Amino acid sequence: MGKKEKKSKTTSGDAEEDYRLSYEAIKNSTGLVNHAKVEKVRDDIYLDENNYCDVVVVTLDIRKSSIALVNVEDFEEYSNVITDYVCYVVETCQNKKYPCKFEAKDNKGKVKSENGWFDKFTGDGVIVFWRLPIEPYEDKKYYDMPKKAGYNEKLKHYKQMCNETVRVAIEFSIRVTEQFLENALPDIRKTCGLLPADFGMSVGIDAGNCLLTELKASENYEERCERYGVKYTEDLAVSQNVTAIGRAIIGANRMVQKAKPYEIIVNSYPGSNLKEAMEDSKEEVGRGVKFSLERTIVCTKEYNPVEAYRVVSGHLEHLKRTKTFCDRVKKTREEKAKATSKQEDMETGTKDAESQGDSE
Repeated sequence: MGKKEKKSKTTSGDAEEDYRLSYEAIKNSTGLVNHAKVEKVRDDIYLDENNYCDVVVVTLDIRKSSIALVNVEDFEEYSNVITDYVCYVVETCQNKKYPCKFEAKDNKGKVKSENGWFDKFTGDGVIVFWRLPIEPYEDKKYYDMPKKAGYNEKLKHYKQMCNETVRVAIEFSIRVTEQFLENALPDIRKTCGLLPADFGMSVGIDAGNCLLTELKASENYEERCERYGVKYTEDLAVSQNVTAIGRAIIGANRMVQKAKPYEIIVNSYPGSNLKEAMEDSKEEVGRGVKFSLERTIVCTKEYNPVEAYRVVSGHLEHLKRTKTFCDRVKKTREEKAKATSKQEDMETGTKDAESQGDSE
């Protein structure tokens, strides 16, 4: 998409909007309410004359939710539980506690920050992402930086900010998983009864270049309407949110598919960079929630196998053991009861056969 502006009518009086992501869409996706900040975000996105951005993607997925739905007795209450949890996730990712970091704003070293972005609700999960800063050699302001003094410092600072943003995404993932275990799971159990053994929230994380686009009709929509045989409507929008399209979305989805319940898997690219920074005593990486990265191997549809990293959090592991214990106990008791009943039926059948033989 080029820099050339394409004007279109909007619903807000005589105001005109160019081809870029709308103010409302960015506000809804990021939670930013200050108009100047939203406009600054738009300028940053279109700095290189397109709307491609490097992002850290977090995909949340409730595993075996379809099986759990079979046992739901009160669908309205189940819907309320899931909706409230999704609202909590959206508010958390847009919270100032989980910002992405950008370059120093002034000589005082003040760092600009931006909230996370809400992408979409997938029915049994959520996709959110954080924008990463622009690499020095890609930013127009730094095209000639390699020839100037300070380029290496800029590059080092860029890597540090990227690692801090990845860490923020992991801390966010740990937090929302803990909340699922502590608050959402007990309410889901009340509506579903006994849950599947492998029911739970899984998380996948990846990073890379994505296209940010608003879910609204394109400039060719009127022409397509004629082909589809539907009525053309100006300013039709599927959603006021921004969605990201790219390999990082696919990568995060692959990681969440391989993650066990209450497990967080980070793809190799963001994981290896953060692990290296955490192990380097000279590297300054933000310290918040305590966790470590454990190297693992996963098999995906595209690559078999691929390196990844499992997030290890002591508090999360403790919650997982305590909050899912009752389900395991119930399942064990039911299995024992079924085995006992089956054994009794077999013994009864044997006695009946023996008594029938004696009578003959």
